Amino acid sequence: MKPFPLLVSLLALIYSCIEAELTTSDIQLSWLTNTSMEVKFIGNTTDILLLTPTSNIPGMDTPCLFAGKLQGDPGSVVAVSGCMGSNETSVSISSMLLPGGLMDVLLVDGVTYDIKDGSETSFIGIEDDVLYTSSRKKRQVHEGTDDDFLIPPPNPTPIAAAFFGPLPERVFIKTDIKYDNSLLGHFAGSHSKT
Repeated sequence: MKPFPLLVSLLALIYSCIEAELTTSDIQLSWLTNTSMEVKFIGNTTDILLLTPTSNIPGMDTPCLFAGKLQGDPGSVVAVSGCMGSNETSVSISSMLLPGGLMDVLLVDGVTYDIKDGSETSFIGIEDDVLYTSSRKKRQVHEGTDDDFLIPPPNPTPIAAAFFGPLPERVFIKTDIKYDNSLLGHFAGSHSKT
């Protein structure tokens, strides 16, 4: 299973729990079919988002969660949380066709909004109505250099010790999954679907 759909569904949940600044996007989205959307870029060029239903829990159906790509950019990655006819659809697109390469938008009643939190920090969690953010800043490109790469910041959680030897055949992880009542209500009170 790819972790990307799970990340997108968590981001959609985070965005639904906080007040983010919504501004009308220069790029517009609209549903064409249950598994495709049209994207209108700046300059009135268009492309199609080709979507495939996906799940963030193996073996379980997750309604209204899609993975996909732009028809004109096979290397793109798209995640959609929402269905045709939903009041809100959250869309994340990573593509070389986009200015900056990445876009997070919200489609509400046919209008596309950019999702911006108004700060340069990124979300890492919400607990008891307190928003915790990381200290990461937007990357800056320095003009006038011949380097065509970015140097990542140091790892804030380095590995304390290295493991040498054969890997175990199986690993069991006990987890507790928590979700709010609005997500449970979305799936008509079904814990297994949630």
